[in-house]
Amino acid sequence: MATTGRSPQLLVFLLCFSSSTLIVVLGQREVPSALVSLSNVTDQFALLSFKSLVTKDPYNVLSNWNSNISVCDWTGVSCGRRSHRIVALDLSGKALEGTLSPSISNLSFLKGFDLTNNSFHGHLPIDFSCLPQLEFLQISYNNFGGLIPQTLSHCLRLQALSAMKNDFYGSIPEFLGSLPELKFLNLFGNRLTGTIPVTFANLSKLDTVDVGINHLHGNIPSELGRITRLRWFGVAVNNLTGTLPESLFNISTLQELSLMTNQLTGHLPKDVGRFLPNLQVLAISDNNLDGPFRPSFSNATSVQVISAGHNKFSGPIPIELGSLTQLRRLYLESNMLTNVPGNRELSILTSLTNCRLLEDVDLSQNLLNGILPASVGNLTTTLWSLWIDSNLIEGTIPMALANLTKLVSLHLSTNKINGLIPPNIGQMHSLQVLLLDNNALEGPIPLSIYQLVRLYSFDIGHNMLIGSISSSINNLTNLQRLDLSSNNLSSTLPPGLFELKGLWQLELQDNSFIGHLPLDLGNFAMMTNMDISANKLSGELPASLSKLQMVEHLNLSWNTFDGHIPQQLDYMVNIKAIDFSHNKLSGEIPKSLEKLQHIQVLNLSFNMLEGEIPSDGKFANLSADSFLGNYALCGPPKFHVPLCLDKTNRQSKSNVARVIAACAIGGSALLVIVCTLIGISCYRKRGLSKRPDDIERLRGITLPVSAKADVYSYGILLLEMFTGRKPTDEQFDGDFSLRQWVAEAFPVAISDVIDSHLLNESNTTPTERSAAMNELLVMIMEIGLSCSRVSPNERMDMKEVLLVFLLYFSSFTLVVVLGQREVPSALVSLSNVTDQFALQSFKSLVTKDPYKVLSNWNSNISFCDWNGVSCSRGSRRVVALNLSEKALEGTLTPYISNLSFLQVLDLSKDNFHGNLPIDFSHLPWLEKLSIWRNHFEGLIPQTLSHCHHLQVLLAAENDFYGSIPEFLGSLPELKFLNFYDNKLTGTIPVTFANLSKLEHLNIGQNQKHGNIPSELGSLTHIRMFSVEMNNLTGTLPDSLFNLSSLQELSFMTNQLTGHLPKDVGRFLPNLQLLAMSDNNFDGPFPPFSNATSVQSISAGYNKFSGPIPLELGSLTQLRRLYLHHNMLTNVPGNLELSILTSFTNCRLLEDVILANNLLNGILPTSVGNLTTTLWRLYLSSNLIEGTIPLALANLTELISLDLRFNKIKGLIPPNIGSMNRLQVLGLSGNALEGSIPDSLYQLVRMYLFLIQQNMLIGSISSSISNLTSLRGLHLSSNNLSSMLPPGLCELKDLVDLQLQDNSFTGHLPLCLGNFATMITMDISANNLRGEFPASLSKLQMLKYLNLSRKRI
Repeated sequence: MATTGRSPQLLVFLLCFSSSTLIVVLGQREVPSALVSLSNVTDQFALLSFKSLVTKDPYNVLSNWNSNISVCDWTGVSCGRRSHRIVALDLSGKALEGTLSPSISNLSFLKGFDLTNNSFHGHLPIDFSCLPQLEFLQISYNNFGGLIPQTLSHCLRLQALSAMKNDFYGSIPEFLGSLPELKFLNLFGNRLTGTIPVTFANLSKLDTVDVGINHLHGNIPSELGRITRLRWFGVAVNNLTGTLPESLFNISTLQELSLMTNQLTGHLPKDVGRFLPNLQVLAISDNNLDGPFRPSFSNATSVQVISAGHNKFSGPIPIELGSLTQLRRLYLESNMLTNVPGNRELSILTSLTNCRLLEDVDLSQNLLNGILPASVGNLTTTLWSLWIDSNLIEGTIPMALANLTKLVSLHLSTNKINGLIPPNIGQMHSLQVLLLDNNALEGPIPLSIYQLVRLYSFDIGHNMLIGSISSSINNLTNLQRLDLSSNNLSSTLPPGLFELKGLWQLELQDNSFIGHLPLDLGNFAMMTNMDISANKLSGELPASLSKLQMVEHLNLSWNTFDGHIPQQLDYMVNIKAIDFSHNKLSGEIPKSLEKLQHIQVLNLSFNMLEGEIPSDGKFANLSADSFLGNYALCGPPKFHVPLCLDKTNRQSKSNVARVIAACAIGGSALLVIVCTLIGISCYRKRGLSKRPDDIERLRGITLPVSAKADVYSYGILLLEMFTGRKPTDEQFDGDFSLRQWVAEAFPVAISDVIDSHLLNESNTTPTERSAAMNELLVMIMEIGLSCSRVSPNERMDMKEVLLVFLLYFSSFTLVVVLGQREVPSALVSLSNVTDQFALQSFKSLVTKDPYKVLSNWNSNISFCDWNGVSCSRGSRRVVALNLSEKALEGTLTPYISNLSFLQVLDLSKDNFHGNLPIDFSHLPWLEKLSIWRNHFEGLIPQTLSHCHHLQVLLAAENDFYGSIPEFLGSLPELKFLNFYDNKLTGTIPVTFANLSKLEHLNIGQNQKHGNIPSELGSLTHIRMFSVEMNNLTGTLPDSLFNLSSLQELSFMTNQLTGHLPKDVGRFLPNLQLLAMSDNNFDGPFPPFSNATSVQSISAGYNKFSGPIPLELGSLTQLRRLYLHHNMLTNVPGNLELSILTSFTNCRLLEDVILANNLLNGILPTSVGNLTTTLWRLYLSSNLIEGTIPLALANLTELISLDLRFNKIKGLIPPNIGSMNRLQVLGLSGNALEGSIPDSLYQLVRMYLFLIQQNMLIGSISSSISNLTSLRGLHLSSNNLSSMLPPGLCELKDLVDLQLQDNSFTGHLPLCLGNFATMITMDISANNLRGEFPASLSKLQMLKYLNLSRKRI
C-alpha cells in the first residue's frame, strides 16, 4: 500500500462502499472473501503496532498475528459480524510483557479490552476519546503506572473499569463520576492518593466500587448513600478518618462492605443492619471504632461474615447475633466486649448454637466473663475454629465441648478456667491446635488427649496440673509445638517424648520432673527451642546435645545436672542462647564454644566451673553476668574474675573492712560506725591530692574537697574496703568503674564481689554467713552505693548515714543476735509513708481488678509485700511496680510521681486508658517503663526528658498521637524504644542518631511520613530496626546497611522507592531478618551473600527485575525466602531453574515463595536435594517448562507445593505418594498428561488438591475415599472420563468440588447428601445422565450448584 501513495483511510472508504453495494443493492448475504481479506487495514495496523511493543510472549499467543490469516481470526481478537471491525481484544492471562502502543486508539469500534494478569508496564498512552464505544476496560494485575488518563471521560458507554494491582498514582479523577453507564469500578491495590470523589454519588448504576489498598485520606462522603444499586463497597487499607456515614447503612442492595484497616472513629449507627437485608460481608476491623456493638445487626439476615476485631467496642456482645442463620465467620477479637450483665453463663455461645453454618469464631482478647455453658457442645459441627482466649472466663470446661468433633483449632488460653481437662477430649479427633495455657486447670493430663493424632500445637502451660506425661505421647506424631511449662508435673520424662521427630518447640520448664535426660537426643532434628529449666533433673548432660543442629535456644538451668559441659556443643551451629546456670556443673568451660558463630547469650553462672574463661570468638561480646557464682574461674578483667596469669597478686586491702565485719558479727553497732568513720578519717588525712583517682574517680569525675565530697569518699572507701579492689585496678577501664561493678551485683549476687578474705576469715558457719553476713554486707554496700552517686545532691549526708546504720543494725541485732526471724513491724512501719500513699492512690483509680491482684493492698501488711511491689532491701523504698498481664482497668494517678526511687514500672498487657499524668521529672532513677498493649492516649509526656537512666521504653499497641518527641534522642542510656501500633504522625526524629546505646527501635504501624534519616546509620549498637506499615517515602539510606550489629530490619508496607544499595549485606554479618515487601523497590535483587546470618528475607510485592542471584544459596542460615510478585527471572542461558539447585546448600530452608515472577527454565532433578526441613514451595504463575522430576518426591516433609499456571508438561510423578505430609498440592493451569497416579491417593493429609486446566485422562480411583481430610478438589478442564466413584461421597468434609469440563459418564451418585459441608459444586459440561438424586436437598450449606450441559 505504501507504493500506491494512497492513504489507509481512502482504501477503507472504498472497501466499505464496495461492501455496502454488494450487500444492500445486489442483495448478497455475506461480504465476498476477496473483500474480507482487505477488511480493515486500520485495525490490522493497530494490532501489529501493539504486537511490535510486546517484548515477551512466552506462550507464543501472538504467533498467528500475521498476514496469512484474517485479523479477525487472530488469537484474542473478536470482530463484528458485518463490519468485520474489531470489537473486542482479550489477551488476559497470557504472561505478555511490554508497553502499550498508542495505535490502540485507532480501534474505534472497540467495546471490550482485556489485558488482565499480564506484565505490561508504563503509562496508558491510549487516547480514549477515540474509543467512544468502549464498554469494558480490564487491565488488572499489570504494572501500569502514571495518572489515570483524562481522556477516559469521553467513554460515556463505559460499564466496567478494572485496574486493580497496578501502580497508578495521583488522585482518583472526579470525571469518573460523570460516566453514566459505569457499573463496575475497581482501583484496588495502586498508589492513589487524595480523597474519595463525592461525584461517585452521581453513578446511579454503580454496582461495585473498590478502592482498597491505596493511600486515600479524608472522610467517606455521606453522599455515597445515594447509590441505590451498590452491592460492593470497598475502601479497606487506606488512611481514611472520621465517622461512618449513616447513609451508607441505608443502601439495601449492599452485599459486601469493607472498611477495615483505616483510622475511622466513633460509634456504629444505632440502627445498623436494619436496612441491609442483602449484606453478606461486613469488614470493619482494625479501626478505632468504639461504643456498643449494635444488636440491630440481627436485621441483616443474609450476613455471612462479620469482621470487627481490633477496635474499641465495649459493652455486651448482643445475643441477637444468634438469629443470623447464614453467619459463617464472626471476628470480634481485641475489643472490650463483655458478657450480658447478670448472666452467669457466657450467653453469646448459647445464642450462636442457632447459627448452623458457623465455621470460625474469634472472640479473643476481650473482657468476657462468666462460665462456659454446656450448650457449647450444641454448636454446629461445621465449626472448625473457636478462639475465646485472653478473656475473664471462669468455671470448668464442660464435657459437652467434646461434641465439636470437627473442631480444628481451640483457643481457651489466658482465662480463669479451673477444674479438670475433660476426660473425653480425645473425641475431638480433628483437633490440630489446642491451647489451654494460663488458666487454673488441675488434675492429670487425661489419657484421651494422646488420641488426638492430628495435633501439631499443644499448650497447657501455666496451670496447676499434676501427674506425669504418658508414654502414649509418642502417638502424637504430628506434634510440632509442646508447652507443659509452669505446672506441677512430676516423674521422669518418658522415652516416647523423644520419638516426636517433628517437634521444634519444647517447653517443660518450672515443673518437678526428675531423672536424667536420655542419652540420645538426636531424634529432635527439627528442634529450635528447648526449655527444661527449673525442674529436678540430674545426671550428666548427654553428649547427644550436639546433634541438635537446628536448636537456637536451649535452657537447662535450675536443675541439678553435674559433670562437665560436653565438648561437642560447637556442633550446634545455629545456637543463639544457652542457659546452664544454677546447676552443679564442674570442670573447665570447653574452648570449643568459641566456635559458636551465632551465640548471643551464654549463661553458665552459679555452677562449680573452674579454669580460664575462653576469650575468643563470641566470648568477646559476653558480660560478667555469664559467669557469676563460679569461684574458681579466672580470665580477663571484664568478666570480674581474677586474672589467670597473676593468681597471687590479689593482696587484701581490707584490714579495716575485716575489723568492721568482726565488730558487726560481734554485735556492737557503735563499734561498726566508729570503726568505719575512723577508717574514713585516716584515709582522708593521707591527703586527697595524693590519691585523687583512687578515691574520687567515677566516670571521669574529679570532685572538689567538700562535705559532699567527704560523703562520696566515704562511699567509695566502703566499696574498696569490702571488695578488696581499688578504683584504679586494671579491670576498671573506661565507663566501667568500681561502683558500677558493685551495682551490677547488688543485691542478689553481692557475695560475688566481696573480698574472699572477709568471708574466709569470718568465724561464722556457712549457714550463718549466708543469712547474717550477707544481710550485713548488703546493708553496708547499699550505703556505699548511695553515698557515691554522681550528683552531690543525690547523696546521703553523714547524719543520714548514721541514722541508717542505727536502723539497719537494730534490725540486724533483732534478727541475728536475738534470733527473731523477721524485722519487727514497728520498724517496717517507719519505712516510707510517701510511697504507701502513692500506691493507695494508684489503687483508688483502678476500676476493674478481675484477678483481685490488689486485694492485699491494705494496712494489714507492709506495702513492700503487696502484690507487684518490690522494695529495696535497706531503705524499704519502692523500686519496682510490676502489674503486667493482670487485666487491670482504670486510669493512672499522678501520685506515681512520688515513687522517687522507682526503677521499674511495668503495666503491660492491661486495660489502662487516658493520658499519662505522671511527672517523670520526679522519677530520676527510672530504668524501665513498660506500658504496651493498653489504651493510653494523648501526647508522649515531655517530662520523660528528665529520665536520664531510662533504658527501656515500651509503649506499643496504645493510642498515643502527635509526633515522636525529639528529646527522646537525648536519653543517653536508652536501649529499647517501642512505639509500634499507635497513631503517631510526623517524621522520624533525626535526634535518634544520638542514642549511642540503642539496640531496639520499633515505630511500625503508625502514620509516619517522610524519609528514613540517613543519620540513623550512626546507631552502631542497633539490633532491631522497624518502621513497617507507615507512609514513608524516598529511597533507603545506604548508611542503614552499614550497621553491623543489625539483626532485624523491617520497612515493609510503605511507599519506599529506588534500587537497593549495591553492596547491601556486605556489612550486615549479624542480620537475621529483612522485611521489605509491599513497597515500590525496583532494579536488580542483590546477592546478600555476605549477610551470612540471615534467616528470613521478605521482598514480595515490589518491582525487582533481573535474575534471582545464585549467591542466595550460600546463605546457610536461610529459613524463609519470599520474592513473590516481582519481575524476577532465571539466570540467562541456564536451561534449568538454577536458583533451586543453589538452594540445596541451604539446609535449614523451611519456606520459599517465588510465585508471580517471570522464572523460566525447567525444574532440575536437584530439587529433590532440597533440605527435608522445607515445608512450603510456591513457584506458581511463572514460565517454568519441562516435566516434574521424580526426585521431587524426596521432599517428604513438604506440606504445601504450588506449581500452578506454568508450562509444565508430562506425567504427574508416579512416586508422588512418597510426599506423605502434603496437605496442599497445586498443579493446575499446566499441560500435564496421563492419568492421576495411584500413589496420589496415599496422601491422606491432603486438604486441597488442584489439577484443573491440564490434559489428564483416565478415571478417578475409588481409592479417593482415603483422602478424608480433603476440603477442596479441583479436577475441572481435563479429559477425565468413566463414572464418578462412590468413594467420592465418603469425603464428608469436602467444601469445594470442581469437576466441570471433563467426560465423566453415568449417573450422579445417590449419596450426594453426604456432602454436609459442601458450599460449591460444579459438575457441568460432562456426559452424565439420569435423574437428579433427591439427596441434593440435603446439601443445606450449598451456595453454588452447576449441573448444566449434561443429559440429566
